Amino acid sequence: MALTAHLDLCRSLILLPASYGYMDENATYSSEVKTAVRVFEIIETIREKNEVGVTELANELDIAKSTTHRYLTTMEQAEYLIKKDDKYQLSLKYLDHGVYKRKQILPWQIIGQTLKQLSSETSEIAWFTVEEHGKGRDIYKSEGDRAITVETWIGQAKPLHALAAGKAILAFTPQDRVREILDTQELEKITEQTISTRDALLAELEEIREKGVAFNDEEYTKGIRSVAAPVFHDDDVVGAVSVSGPANRMRGDRYRQELPELVLGAVNEVELKMQSTF
Repeated sequence: MALTAHLDLCRSLILLPASYGYMDENATYSSEVKTAVRVFEIIETIREKNEVGVTELANELDIAKSTTHRYLTTMEQAEYLIKKDDKYQLSLKYLDHGVYKRKQILPWQIIGQTLKQLSSETSEIAWFTVEEHGKGRDIYKSEGDRAITVETWIGQAKPLHALAAGKAILAFTPQDRVREILDTQELEKITEQTISTRDALLAELEEIREKGVAFNDEEYTKGIRSVAAPVFHDDDVVGAVSVSGPANRMRGDRYRQELPELVLGAVNEVELKMQSTF
C-alpha cells in the first residue's frame, strides 16, 4: 500500500503539467519523473521478491526486457544492486545511506550507553524511535539478557498509533502535524487491542501529555507490551525511548510504575547529553 501511494503521488506530478497546459514545455521533466517512478518500482519489487531476473522483472512491471536490462545494469553500475547468477538483489549501499542518516538524527555515542543501561536494568529490549513520513522507525536498540526475539528490524516502518513510542511522539507533536498524519495514515486495527478510531487515539494522546509516558498493551504484537516517553531537544520532540517485553513480565506495578520511571530516567539522560553536544 505504501508503494502504491508513493507511485500515485509521482504519477500525479507527471500529469500536473498537462492539466495546466504545460505538457510541451515540461516534456523533459515528465520523462525524468517517469524514470524516477520506474526506479522506485524496481527497488520495491526486488525487495519484495528478494531477487529477480530480467525477464521476471520485465513481466512484473510490464516493460520491455531491453529497457529492464538497461535499468538493472545502470543501477548495478551505480552499486545500488548486485548481480548473482543472473539475478539482481539490493546492495548494502542502502545501509550506508541509512546509517549516515541515523547519525544525523542522533549519534550512537549519545543514545547508545543509555539504551544499554536501560536494557540491562530491565532485562528487556530498549529502543529509540523517530517519526518520518507519518510512520515510526526504530533506529537504535539494545537487548537485555531476557529479551525475546521479535519480528522487526532497525529502520522498519511501523504505524505510530500502535506503538508506545509512536503515541509518545504524537502526543507532543504540533497539532496541525498530528492532523496531517491522521489524514494520511490509516488507523489499522492490527490486534484486538489496537486503537482504530481518531477520537479514541486523541483521547489517549491527551492522557499521555498529562502523564508524560505512553503504553502499548499488545496493540502491535499480541503478547508484547511497551512503555515509552518522548525525547525533546530545543522544545521539539525528536523521538522516543521505549522498553518492550512479554506481557507476562510487563504487568502490574512493574508495567505501570517501575518501567515508566526507568524510561523517564533514560530520557532525561539522553536530553542532558544532547544539550551538551548540540
